[in-house]
Amino acid sequence: MNGKNKILLVEDSPETSLLLTRVLEKEGYLVTSTSDGKEALNLLEENIPDVIILDLYIEGLPGLEVCRLIRTEPRNHPVYIIMLTSEKDSVVDGLDSGADDYMVKPSNLDELKARVRKGVRSAEDKRFSIQDSQTSWYNKHFFDLYQNTKISFLVKESIPISIVMADIDYFKKINDTYGHDMGDTILVEFSQVLKSNCRKRDVPIRWGGEEFIILLLGITVATATKVAERMRSVVANHTFSKDLKVTASFGVSLYQTDEKDFFKGADEALYQAKEAGRNCVVAIGI
Repeated sequence: MNGKNKILLVEDSPETSLLLTRVLEKEGYLVTSTSDGKEALNLLEENIPDVIILDLYIEGLPGLEVCRLIRTEPRNHPVYIIMLTSEKDSVVDGLDSGADDYMVKPSNLDELKARVRKGVRSAEDKRFSIQDSQTSWYNKHFFDLYQNTKISFLVKESIPISIVMADIDYFKKINDTYGHDMGDTILVEFSQVLKSNCRKRDVPIRWGGEEFIILLLGITVATATKVAERMRSVVANHTFSKDLKVTASFGVSLYQTDEKDFFKGADEALYQAKEAGRNCVVAIGI
């Protein structure tokens, strides 16, 4: 596991930060460090680590508040948080804020390394539970987490959520002609092409088969339609394995907050795109 796993160290003491960084890097971890709570949250938006070692007393934002905010973002679900505190009385507050583990400073380095190893195993297990194993996109289980937390917040704040639903055209023909192994390869390449055209805050979800959903946060349907058209063009001009040319159809709509089928509009738009001849974008609700 070491060599690829990432640690975010949030520690206000330069001496302690330097010591822990050296120890963890020697173990093969990739360590990013900061002494500021706000910067830690910004770093999380760029790159989600496996383990966060979080001091209770830091600059910018208190450690307890940083921990609470980390737990409000579903993308951070796999992250394992180890709270560092010099006061044992603060342990309960830390665990209540969402920490998975704690250590009272000064820390025993061998014990810290063992707790980090435990945290990495936990993060990998949780990440597996919310990712599609084939494409590494989020799966339906993650959508359930996201819907119950982040989407509810966005809806209350009247922040629009647009949906782009994408489906590979004539995918059965690809499987029938080239075999299912090639079909799987095309699915993975297709997911990579789409994801490379997403913003970091967008939420890509493998819904099943050759169907993919992207949640565009804070984006109107009109703008989302332009995004989908760019994706359609990139896919159509991309050369896939064995020099195959592949196209896709796209349906765009707003997230349906008052429907049991939250993707009803996008699904209907996608159906219309297929009926219109495929390799096109149809939007509902512009």
